[in-house]
Amino acid sequence: MKQLNIFVIAIYTSLMLLITSFTVSATNAGNTLVILTTLSEKPLQPILDGFKQQYDNVEIKVIHRRTSTSIKLLNQGYIDDIDLVISTSPFLMNKLNELNLLKAVPAQYNPPAWLAPHIMVDKNRVVAVGYSGAVILWNKDYLALHKLPQPTRWEDLAIPEFFQHITMSTPSRSGTTQMMIESILQHYGWDDGWRLLLNIGANLATISSRSFGVSESISRGIVGAGPVIDSYAINLSSLSFLNYSYLSNVALMPSLIGIINNSNKDKLSTLFLDYFLSDNVQSSIANNDFAKQPINDPMLAKNVRFILNKEVMTQREQLINTLFDLAITQQLPQLQDTWLSIIKAEKMYRNRPDIQQQISKAKRTLFHFPISEVEALNAHKKTVSYEGDPRYNPDLLKIQLKWHEKFSLNVTQANQIIIDINKKEHNK
Repeated sequence: MKQLNIFVIAIYTSLMLLITSFTVSATNAGNTLVILTTLSEKPLQPILDGFKQQYDNVEIKVIHRRTSTSIKLLNQGYIDDIDLVISTSPFLMNKLNELNLLKAVPAQYNPPAWLAPHIMVDKNRVVAVGYSGAVILWNKDYLALHKLPQPTRWEDLAIPEFFQHITMSTPSRSGTTQMMIESILQHYGWDDGWRLLLNIGANLATISSRSFGVSESISRGIVGAGPVIDSYAINLSSLSFLNYSYLSNVALMPSLIGIINNSNKDKLSTLFLDYFLSDNVQSSIANNDFAKQPINDPMLAKNVRFILNKEVMTQREQLINTLFDLAITQQLPQLQDTWLSIIKAEKMYRNRPDIQQQISKAKRTLFHFPISEVEALNAHKKTVSYEGDPRYNPDLLKIQLKWHEKFSLNVTQANQIIIDINKKEHNK
């Protein structure tokens, strides 16, 4: 009997410990804010640290993902665990909004009138907590060593002198790069925009797998310059050998927060938003690792007035990613080799106007974009109804193969022009 009582007491004690453990776990879960963000870890940390100091009973779990990976994550049903999404990518936020996954936000969180046109998402579904611009960042010591000019415009990155002295990321791997590419195409037009992009692409020493890799390579002196979001440049401003210049024809990039519909933590979400928008935080975000312009400061917006066409941008999001990779990423060695041949020929025959005309033809051929905007959009529309993984869409693969052949043909023809010139001159 005594043994039975001991056994009952043991069972009772175990049950009470289990119930207590479950209660504590449930309480902690209710006080845990789960954030999905496309931002890297360092920029967000000052905000999270400050919030934790003010609300030490709230736990924060952060999931860092790229834009494309975030969309895949959300499509796989993990959205149930996420309360907030923080990103500068309107593509991600628009996707969430299309799927009806974003809660409406109170009018008190609406952006100021001067910033509203730059928010490429329904302003009633997101909260702007800062904004950024695009810059060209350069290493002054590197430029001096290689006798290169300071690049302040896209066109500067296309000159022959910058061959293999620049780097950038791709739109498929970086939401901010995607905004830059779309800005170029809308500002310069389809044909001239791609011509400029191909020319810049031919000058690339490397293609960075992440956007922060661009600023890292420049700061380490691996390359001389490249386009980045201003946050990376601002965070490196203590390095005297670095400098940067804003690109006035690239759209501003607001930092946005969306509240997920399935989240039951409205109180915690509101606390976080109010903290982020508080005067103390907004007055400091330009000077800490977050490195964004506060939403109560329109100074940068006055100098960058270019505004993207949202409808055009969202219509061709995946299309632009595909075309950039086909035309530049996958053709990079061939682009580099042919462009170098053209550069050498221009120098070698600089006093031969007759040959310079042929060299100009080779350059036009190399940087000609062989796919019209209408052709690209029509082809894209034919493939969007495919329900499986788009990477394995047979119709899309056929189209991409056809496009790849067009890009390769341009490179081959441009290269052949230079080969023929050199052969003819050599045989004289």
